[in-house]
Amino acid sequence: MEQFSQRQLDNFSYLISLLSSAVNETAPEEPGESVSFKYIYSLAKSHEVLNTVFYSVERLKNKPEKELFDKWKNKRNEAFHRNMVQSDEFELIKNAFVKNGVEFMPVKGLPICRLYPKSDYRFMNDLDILVKDTKRAGRVIETLGYAPKRVGATHHDEFIKPPFMLVELHRDLLGADSPYYDYYSGVFSRAKRKNEFEYELSREDFYIYSLVHLEKHYKKAGTGLRSFSDLYLLNKRLLPDLDRKYIENELEKLGLGEFALKMSAIADKWFLKNDFKNLSNEELYILASGAFGTTQNKVNSVKGDKGDLGFIIKRLFPSAKKMKWRFVWLRKYPFLLPYAYVYRIFRDGISRREDAKAELSALKQKNKK
Repeated sequence: MEQFSQRQLDNFSYLISLLSSAVNETAPEEPGESVSFKYIYSLAKSHEVLNTVFYSVERLKNKPEKELFDKWKNKRNEAFHRNMVQSDEFELIKNAFVKNGVEFMPVKGLPICRLYPKSDYRFMNDLDILVKDTKRAGRVIETLGYAPKRVGATHHDEFIKPPFMLVELHRDLLGADSPYYDYYSGVFSRAKRKNEFEYELSREDFYIYSLVHLEKHYKKAGTGLRSFSDLYLLNKRLLPDLDRKYIENELEKLGLGEFALKMSAIADKWFLKNDFKNLSNEELYILASGAFGTTQNKVNSVKGDKGDLGFIIKRLFPSAKKMKWRFVWLRKYPFLLPYAYVYRIFRDGISRREDAKAELSALKQKNKK
């Protein structure tokens, strides 16, 4: 576990307190002597809660210096604008899907935003939409000015539109390498229809999926503060009115009962009890992870107790199941698997060269430790 100085821990704690004040709409605590707003800004940025935390910062008596305050305010305003554009774009996409008979279901951040005091509090990188037919859905959003960025490579296709719109059209909720892939196969049959073409998960199933998604990031490479403000609001605003017995049974079926309790305890400690002291190893892991985890965490989780050679082989040659998930055409032509391995190595060797270098560097660092 990475070691932090007392000054770093003080700043971590103060950042969580500012985030807690924002999501709970309470008066923020004034900064102590050890607090560095430049460091707080950097931490908040890495956890993608910069805009959320500013709602607390602007209420402080002892504010950051003007240059940093104005920079922070601009980031909040940019996030507010981004949220408005994303909302408008989703309405355009939704109407286009309905008009063209595309069956779809918004997932991940879109429903969670509604749990925050204001939807712009919750920063979103992209719009995630589960669709029954990704090819047809892709053709429809291209008529709205979107261009394909990455198609047919994973369980979702990516489309972009200037200046910052990114839409992920999911053919599956989870990748084939997920232990919960089978549980979520055919998820449309378990969802409810809002209208002829739009679906939504029941609130219980949405809560369960949110925990599954949290576990994926937490175990794979780590996840940060935003995931835990999400969980806190799910527990506060959604869970009390849900069928708790059904949720507990399903989580136990997935082997996530203990994980859900442990993560909820951390979320409650920070955002309900406002306890930011005596941070556990799990809390330090979360704080060090940033919004989407670290390469070092990813290497640690993939390598496990395997040697370096085992790690490299696993990264170069994923399972056939995962390859069929990444390359849709393999499902129809499985005999092309050897070619797909070669193609993947050369393609990723060019497009993801820096990622590969980062993983090898992290592997060397792990061996040193």
